Amino acid sequence: TYSITFDANFLASAPANGNVYDYFCTPHLGFGMVGSVTVLTANPVLTIDNLAAGGTASMTVTNATPQGPVAFAYSRAGGGPTMVPIGNCGLVNASLNFPIELLPQANADGNGIASLSLNVPAGITGLPVWVQAFDFGSCSLSNGATMVVE
Repeated sequence: TYSITFDANFLASAPANGNVYDYFCTPHLGFGMVGSVTVLTANPVLTIDNLAAGGTASMTVTNATPQGPVAFAYSRAGGGPTMVPIGNCGLVNASLNFPIELLPQANADGNGIASLSLNVPAGITGLPVWVQAFDFGSCSLSNGATMVVE
């Protein structure tokens, strides 16, 4: 028996790409007892695809403010939490450690979806990276995503 509460503290301390949490049954793993839980929130949700050295990564944020700006950032130093000042929004508790590197901003479409595609440098396979997005319209952070460059 195992239980977990997917509250704000858990989501901040255990960031997952797209808020998808995989699980498995240790004694029965050989029988394929695996699954995943997707945590839905009212906050922006960040998903990253194709984080591969020498490729083009795609970052998508859903649940953003329609037609509003969304910022993307990453850290190679860990997943925070770190208090970060963001313009008129004041201090926010980011799931990134300093130094935090800013990426280009994107504007969400009318459905609140913002996308950013970036080239991933070659030769960085195996590098861990922590990524998060910020919706300026609602002054809210997305889930954090912890990934390793393929």
